[in-house]
Amino acid sequence: MKKRLVFLTAAVLTAVSLMGCQGTAKEAGKQENVKQETAKETAAGKSEQKDGESTAEGTNGSKDAVVISVGFENSMNDPMAQAVEKWKELVEEKSGGTIVLELYPDSQLGNKNDLIDSMQLGEQVITIADGAFLSEYGASDLGIVFGPYIFNSWDECWKLQESDWYKGQDELLQENGLKIVASNWKLGERHLLTVSPVEHPEDLKGMKIRVPNNQVQIESINAIQATATPMAASEVYQALQTKTIDGLENVTSAFYSMQWAEPAKYVYKDAHIYNFAIWVCGSSFFDGLSGEQQEWLISAAEEAGIYNNDQQETAEQEYVDKLVNEMGVTFTEVSSEDRQKLIEMSQSFYDKAASYGWSDGLYDTVMKAMGK
Repeated sequence: MKKRLVFLTAAVLTAVSLMGCQGTAKEAGKQENVKQETAKETAAGKSEQKDGESTAEGTNGSKDAVVISVGFENSMNDPMAQAVEKWKELVEEKSGGTIVLELYPDSQLGNKNDLIDSMQLGEQVITIADGAFLSEYGASDLGIVFGPYIFNSWDECWKLQESDWYKGQDELLQENGLKIVASNWKLGERHLLTVSPVEHPEDLKGMKIRVPNNQVQIESINAIQATATPMAASEVYQALQTKTIDGLENVTSAFYSMQWAEPAKYVYKDAHIYNFAIWVCGSSFFDGLSGEQQEWLISAAEEAGIYNNDQQETAEQEYVDKLVNEMGVTFTEVSSEDRQKLIEMSQSFYDKAASYGWSDGLYDTVMKAMGK
């Protein structure tokens, strides 16, 4: 399946949910063919090839700017995409125009797997992923960041990212051709949306909850005594209408943008996952940059991540208001007592760590890294 982007003849335009990385909030499916000439222009970044490195005229008139294609699923109207524009602005400012980011939203460069393949072949590409996705690329333990109730706050996410354990995961990815550029980008807290009210954890027993088709999320939902039901995002609306499923899990923005809150009116704010984005590029490309260029790229990404988080918090409240006022959705806060019950129920998920390919004692290692 490995293809260099320069030979892409079509790109699939797909707006997907923010998750999961897996990850992401817009899981809509829309496809459209793109002409071969456009795909070639896109992959090459309208730049020259010089000794295997894409170059173009920078904003300062330089003829040898490093051009990096940034591919992601979201549309440019999404708060996260606006933060990517901020990243572009910051890195070009820091580098004096010698590093140029070219943005390709709506999966214009192809799907995530294809982009990862191209990075491992040395292409100058960056894309967005998450821990569950990247766990299949040499850092299996990274999948635990998508485990249920592993985090109780965003501060715990950031503390884990600063730990030696997380640095070790980055090193494992580098051994497999990938390099983490930045991880401090919020995508949102994942909650439950159901057709009937959920007041307490006991109400979840036997509920059929739609999840993406991956082992971690399936076992996460089963652990809280609901019944995980893998299903494509495109099938969810009708399944809710016909009560083939009793609910689903996702970020708040997806409940509104996908119109899932029309047949399902109850949000149980359990925040079972604190979903953050992980931006990655190819390690061979990254290693070919100078130390100064690497610092510009990473520092700009992290500054843009802070901007993204402010945007996401504002957008989250706006989506909550729309869901309540336009769609009649009821939000139920989870008490500290009920959250503790959910954490205890989820221990059965972590007891199966070996089946996910995780290291012995990984849960305790991660808790210690967060100072818990």
